Amino acid sequence: MDKNETEPQKIKRLFEEREKYQLKLKDLYRHFRGVIHEDSASEMKYTTIKVYEAHLHSIEDELKSLGQKLD
Repeated sequence: MDKNETEPQKIKRLFEEREKYQLKLKDLYRHFRGVIHEDSASEMKYTTIKVYEAHLHSIEDELKSLGQKLD
């Protein structure tokens, strides 16, 4: 975040970032079939999904703290 960023700019940026990560997660979920035992590729996909979910959750928490309603 830029120190000179106003609250409306921050809210707009957070909503755009939220949309971006929702689309990424949707695509990852579409191709994810679970963690296959001893398959590093599926383990990495699972880890990526969890990181994106956590980031999305933090964005939504920040938007809620700014008083925004989420749909």
